[in-house]
Amino acid sequence: MIKLVAALKGKNLDALTEQEKSELAKFAPAENPNPASAQTVNTAQIPATDKSFEILSKKIEDMNALLLKQEEEKKALQMQMQEQAKKDLDSKIEAKLKEAIEKGKIAAKDDAEKTKWKTMFEKDFDGADFALGKIPDKITNQQQNSQQIDSVQSQQSKSRADLIAAAKESFKK
Repeated sequence: MIKLVAALKGKNLDALTEQEKSELAKFAPAENPNPASAQTVNTAQIPATDKSFEILSKKIEDMNALLLKQEEEKKALQMQMQEQAKKDLDSKIEAKLKEAIEKGKIAAKDDAEKTKWKTMFEKDFDGADFALGKIPDKITNQQQNSQQIDSVQSQQSKSRADLIAAAKESFKK
């Protein structure tokens, strides 16, 4: 290196031979192939030599502060969105459980059954909703049975009324 510096002293850089240029290139700092992975420069360690450097240093510090602030805001927004999604899921689960209890698919007094279904909904909402949909409504079945009984009773009462009316007609003659 010392020989190279001594040989280059007083020479114009454009007039260097290829061998001298290659020797000089060995000592040149390597360029960063990936500028995105470059570390931030701590400008406080570099002495300010002129006013423009101070201005640029201040701008870099301001940009770093702005980037940090934006990153913190982004993380806070992501946390807020995750919390809102959790609340929405919890309210959907509670609504589905309430509907299932009202339809008689889940026993209202069976806390273990409610907990089991809640866990299933938390792990796989769509799968649990599909499974719950395949369970027949007990209240609807009871209502259907009640309606069938009412219809049979109304037919029986009509038949009975018809028989009484027919008997009255036969005695009138």
